[in-house]
Amino acid sequence: MSETQPGAAWDAYDDGAGDPRSTEELLALPFRKRLTLYLRQRFPLLQHGILILSYFSANQFLAQAVTTEGRPMTYGPVSWLNFLLLFCLFFHLRVFDEHKDRWKDEKAYPGRYLSRGVITYATLWKLGLGAIALEFVLVLLGGPAALFTWMVVLGWSLLMFKEFFLGEWLQERIFLYAVTHTTIMFFFDMIIWSVTTGRWLWEVDWLFVVYAFNGVFVAFTFEFARKIRMPEDEHALVDSYSKRLGPHGAARLVLGVMVAATACTVTVGAVLRLHGAFFAAIGLLLAGASLGFLHFRLRPSRKTAKRLELYSSCYIVSFDFCLVFALIAKYGIAVDLFGNLLRNWNP
Repeated sequence: MSETQPGAAWDAYDDGAGDPRSTEELLALPFRKRLTLYLRQRFPLLQHGILILSYFSANQFLAQAVTTEGRPMTYGPVSWLNFLLLFCLFFHLRVFDEHKDRWKDEKAYPGRYLSRGVITYATLWKLGLGAIALEFVLVLLGGPAALFTWMVVLGWSLLMFKEFFLGEWLQERIFLYAVTHTTIMFFFDMIIWSVTTGRWLWEVDWLFVVYAFNGVFVAFTFEFARKIRMPEDEHALVDSYSKRLGPHGAARLVLGVMVAATACTVTVGAVLRLHGAFFAAIGLLLAGASLGFLHFRLRPSRKTAKRLELYSSCYIVSFDFCLVFALIAKYGIAVDLFGNLLRNWNP
């Protein structure tokens, strides 16, 4: 049974608050195990690893395709940089989000390991600073253009952490909030561009920009889908798109941004003249996601609403892999993971 009063226990859509052990028992665990519990609940490593692999591979290969005149797609030293850098970036955003929303989350999600003190906010902050320090080392290896683009990303994430100095005014405008925060995905694409090519932010190819907007749209897809709930599961302290638009209106919004993302991807495929199988796969992915949303439309429930997040997650990962395989099929692939790591400093 859902509670909707501020401060009350709330587990809408299984927020991971179901650990029956007491806080004292959990605190007695070694730090490594407590950190593992937190990561499983708020930053699952396997899921993020797969997402980052598909995301950086698609963007890295596209950057190569538009700058290297038909040479094979290459997994090289910059691939290590792209993967590790994105992993640290996603984690440091998670840390910023946890601290930014602390007062609200402790009331709305009292069962979370972080709210229970199993991992403290101070410890998490140190881990986040460590991730940022590692990012700095990685972009130094990536070259001057990568360093510059990372500074832009870091600055934008700090503005997000400070809510762009608009505080409650911005939080009350959930759609504007989503735009200002999801835009960082565009800059994530740009940092892959700079690391992969050694070129500056303002030297980016227009087709890569199209795919970067695709990244923003798919981020919207996940953001909107994960905040669709049935009326009985809404919480007074937690805003959602279903609160603003109703469950069906919010679901239509998710489907709309999926269509926009698909349009960007199809544009990339058309310009590069990728094989027809690529377009068929993208179409099937959109059709599959659409069937999931139709199921929710016909049978709205907690279960079908929760599945919207799953559909969007599968779509996000799958369409990136579709582009990866299509580019490999067209240009071939080469693997040289231990070549010249510092080549962007001496192009």
